[in-house]
Amino acid sequence: MAMDGYRTLGRLGLVAALIGAELWLGHDLTARSGVIGYTSTRAFSVAPPRRATLKAIDVQVGALVRAGELLAELDTTQIDDELQAAEAERARAAAAIQAATARLRRDSVNTERRFASSSERASADLVAAEAAARTAAAELAAVEAELRGQADLVQRHLASATVQNSLELRRASLAKQVDSAERVLGVLRGNAAAAVKRTAGVDTDPTEDDLAPLTAQLRATELRIDQLTRERGALSLRAPVDGVVEQLPLHPGELAGPDTPVATVVAADTTRVVACIPEASARGVEVGFEAETTSAFDHVQATGAVESVTREIAPLPARCQAPGSKAIAMGRVAVVALDAPLEGLPGQTQIVQIHARRRPVPQNRAPRPIATPDAGTGDAAVTRDAVPMRVPPALLARSRFEPSGLVWVAALDRYVIVSDDTGTVDRDVHAPWLFTMTADGAVDPAPVAVAGIAELNDLESIAVDDAGAIWVASSQSVSRRGNRPASRQHLVRIARGADGLRAEGVVDLAARLAQLPAATRATLGVEELRRLDIEGLAARGGALYVGLKAPVDGDGRAIIWKIAAPERLLAGDVVGAAITRWATVRLAVEADGREVAGGIADLLFMDDQTLLIAATASGLDPIAQSGALYRATIAGGELTATRVRTFAGLKPEGLALAPGGDRLAVAFDRGAEPALWLELPRAALAAQGAPSRD
Repeated sequence: MAMDGYRTLGRLGLVAALIGAELWLGHDLTARSGVIGYTSTRAFSVAPPRRATLKAIDVQVGALVRAGELLAELDTTQIDDELQAAEAERARAAAAIQAATARLRRDSVNTERRFASSSERASADLVAAEAAARTAAAELAAVEAELRGQADLVQRHLASATVQNSLELRRASLAKQVDSAERVLGVLRGNAAAAVKRTAGVDTDPTEDDLAPLTAQLRATELRIDQLTRERGALSLRAPVDGVVEQLPLHPGELAGPDTPVATVVAADTTRVVACIPEASARGVEVGFEAETTSAFDHVQATGAVESVTREIAPLPARCQAPGSKAIAMGRVAVVALDAPLEGLPGQTQIVQIHARRRPVPQNRAPRPIATPDAGTGDAAVTRDAVPMRVPPALLARSRFEPSGLVWVAALDRYVIVSDDTGTVDRDVHAPWLFTMTADGAVDPAPVAVAGIAELNDLESIAVDDAGAIWVASSQSVSRRGNRPASRQHLVRIARGADGLRAEGVVDLAARLAQLPAATRATLGVEELRRLDIEGLAARGGALYVGLKAPVDGDGRAIIWKIAAPERLLAGDVVGAAITRWATVRLAVEADGREVAGGIADLLFMDDQTLLIAATASGLDPIAQSGALYRATIAGGELTATRVRTFAGLKPEGLALAPGGDRLAVAFDRGAEPALWLELPRAALAAQGAPSRD
């Protein structure tokens, strides 16, 4: 046997011996000889959102692919037919609205004509009555004049009283006729005025209420078309990350679906090592402990610190099980964040030594520092690590301060910050307060009250629209006790005035969503509203964009809604607000030592084609997690996300452009611990390239 073969067998023997000694003898080798680990890898299954026939494969096994690169195409015949049927239904609904509009206008015109004819008749009757009244009055006046002359003649014994008596009878009759004419004229004048008013009040344009059922049907069809269009786009399968195509289990002509992936892409993370801590040593490992790694075969060494460790004893990964043994090795899994990328192959076996000496966990996954030239000074704008916000004790004595979102408001020369909770446990609970902070991280000592609203509860997001109005949103989620009071459902538009901030529009979003049909909610991804959790909010072009922390869709993608007409939503018109599922995006974060689907903690538009997303674990409450910052590119209605940075042990909750627009501010909520924030140069966000994990 060649010498290399002997060396290989020797190394394999060493590895097997370490596994056996550590897992079966139970000796504490963590700090002395080390434990078995391996360079972290992540496998992504690429599958379509619906069942379809595989049409073509555009890559080969082993190919290096970039995030967003086309992997395979599926047959779109079925979905094209569904789209054609939906578009026909939309055309039919639009035609029905047009026909109903024409019919309603025709009916209104006929009504207007009837009222006009009635008005004309009333006017004619009034004119005739007025003429008759004038005639009777004139005749009465003539009779009275003749009667006065006749009375004078009778008094002078020049005429008979018979004529006088006849004239008096005639005068009495005419006087009664004139009096009756006045009463009739009063009635006819009222009728004529009412007829004119009715005619003027006829609206020949149909109201929204008249067309509401047909409009709702059209909107539902449009939502269906939007969903189908996105599903059709998703039938062109693309690489979720930079990596290697590991598997292509299907062939053209075979059926793929959500549970039948077309490809597996493996992304290597050469800045992390997974270490298997056997049960005998499980108590001796904590986050922040110093670690050293040595490649089992080429002896390349690296240093770092424990970034996360699972909290319970459980079966160790297959890589760490003793070969040929029927017993299952138990223990904890620790993830070591390295100071620099590790040379070697993805998944390479490592010997990990962990020391009970604490040190900072590496924050960056790229050579440090991240810096970009400053055009004005020529200096480097260096990324700094997260630092505490400077919160005055006077504020902490008055209110809890747990930043969940922030935005720079130039008119105030301050960041405006929303907090999960306000007040203390026994005073000013859920007070309608926002908080302000200077550009260098000094929080003002007094909260800013929002007039016009009683409570703000569990605020998770904030944005400023093109008109300068501030929007804030509660999470819409149920509390730990399973409750969702109205104050936890608020979406609020806040105006700035000379007397401060005032809520000028409020809607309980979850309650309005509950009014939608279940099928419509399903297109939004929230048929079951108890799972709803909103943490992201952005404003652009008159619309609001809402990022869901939970739920994610059936393929694990985070969901973004677009509210095209937020003013209509504030008015209570949830249909007219035109809420649609604008996009889905695949995000991933690490929680308790494993990769999980990421939900949206905040959104920020950099421009019309670029969206920044803060991601944290979706639907989970892990002991430890490392959130991430993604940059998403908008193209053809689809989002392609690239991980810019991982925040070890931290949850990014708020994103905002700093004053001047050349830096990104990121806020971290740590519950009862002091809140942190940092700034990243804007240029560095575009310089990270395509990897989904830095």
